[in-house]
Formats: sequence, structure tokens, C-alpha cells
Amino acid sequence: MEAVGTTLVRSAGSLEEALALVGKMGFHLVELGIQSWCDLRPQNLVSDYERESARLKALLRKYDLTPVAFNAGLGDNGLEEAAAIAALASELSVRVVTINPGSAEADFEQEVERLRKLVGIFAARDVQASLETHMFSMTEQPEDALKLVREVEGLGLTLDVSHYYCNGSENRTGPLMPYVRHVHIRDCGRTWERIQMPYGEGLLELERWRNGLRDAGYEGRVAVEYIDLPNVAFSVEEASVRCKTAIESVWGGANHD
Repeated sequence: MEAVGTTLVRSAGSLEEALALVGKMGFHLVELGIQSWCDLRPQNLVSDYERESARLKALLRKYDLTPVAFNAGLGDNGLEEAAAIAALASELSVRVVTINPGSAEADFEQEVERLRKLVGIFAARDVQASLETHMFSMTEQPEDALKLVREVEGLGLTLDVSHYYCNGSENRTGPLMPYVRHVHIRDCGRTWERIQMPYGEGLLELERWRNGLRDAGYEGRVAVEYIDLPNVAFSVEEASVRCKTAIESVWGGANHD
């Protein structure tokens, strides 16, 4: 399996800087961060879709990168933003889009209604909507993530294992595996302050996750998701490269496509 890089490794810079870095690190496949705090923003896709689409496609060609996933943060104008992101995914033949869960305090029924609408928007473009497992959200505990994904037909999960290590629930994730449609990997520790650590210095057990996903029949991608968060005390670029090498070794090698 060939690991996927993310533009969030350089979220503080321009989209071109991020894509150039992803290519420089040796990735051929890329997950595009479409976030309000990045250069590639959902609101800009809504306001000027043609310009943003053309800009993105030109940069992907320039750095010879193939997009295989989106990581999308939806704002207050979520449905309209989702429609623009779904259109872009379809145009680029991207088949899975990670979406953000509601806050831990959100009403369950209202969240279910929101997610059903989003799933419908993406499904209309033949795109899989995949809800990220994330601290401080409605998917913070594996049992709550399972409840949501069972309630919303067609919804998948993006398994970010670092968040479950952080709250000590990684051993309760087995029931989630059949619903996983995308994976985010980085090394990490036991607290939020250690949500990402230099590769090889944390708790991550790659073989364990490979085995669990394979047993569940997972055939999707695995993305390296180190993010240039403020005050990071180590090189996220170096950690990303080391994580990429480990994933491709553990999963059986890189096959560029």
C-alpha cells in the first residue's frame, strides 16, 4: 500500500507550498485539507468554484500529485459548502471525503439529521462521506461513534487512531472496523498535549491496526496526518517521512497509482 500525504502538514502556508512539500517528502498520493484555516477553504469554493478548481488542478499537475481524499471542515454554511466540495471531489475522481463531527455537547438527533443531509449530498456525486473520530466531539468515544454510524445509513468513519490513544479507548475500537472508510495515522501519546509525537516515540502500533483493518476487509487508503500545529517542538516533515516508510513496510510496500 502506498501511503497518502496531507496538505495539512503545511496548513499555515499557501496551497502551493503545501503541495510542493508533500511531493518533496516522496508522496505521490495526497489528501487535500479543505478547511477555513487553510489556503484551500470551503467558503472560497462556494464563492468562486471555477477559479479555485482551476487553481487546484494546475498545482496538482505541477507537482505530479494525485488526490485520493479530502479532509473537509464545514462551517455555518455547511450544506452549500458540502455541495461545492462534493462537486470538486467528483471532478477529481476523489471517492472519500472526511467530515467533522458535531461537538460533544451537540444534540444527538440534530446531529443525525445533519449527517443524513450531508451523506445525501455526497452520495449524489458518488462520494463517500466519512465522519472523523476526534477528541472533544460526538465521536470521542468509540461507542458514541458506533451509535452515530449505525443511525445514519451510508455514513462511514475516518479512523484517526491518535485520538483514541489520547483518551485511552484504543482497545474498544474493534466494533468500528467494519465502518471504516478512511484512516489517519501518526504517532501519539496518552494525552491531548501528545496528540502527535515524533514517529517511533509514541504508542502507535502499526501492525495492530493493519491486522484489525484487514480482518474487517478494509481496502481504503492510509494517510499520514502530521499537522503543523502551533508550538510543535519537532519536525512534522521528518515525522511524516518516517511514518510513510513504516506504513508502506508494514502494509506490504508502495504501489504507485
